[in-house]
Amino acid sequence: MLTLAIDTSTKTASIALLDDDVVLSEVLISLNLHHCATLLPAMESLTIMAGITPDKVDLLACTVGPGSF
Repeated sequence: MLTLAIDTSTKTASIALLDDDVVLSEVLISLNLHHCATLLPAMESLTIMAGITPDKVDLLACTVGPGSF
């Protein structure tokens, strides 16, 4: 199962793409920009690095926190 995991609860955002328990690719974003400006382009880069298209993602996992996004 392909999982897209997103954490925007801190100043540094992180996203990862996992195939079951194996991390296929991951990106940490710490650019002093708002997550809304960096998250979607980073997701695109993440899927390209993993060699998949977004429609192949089975599950979206995200943190619940005080983040800005």
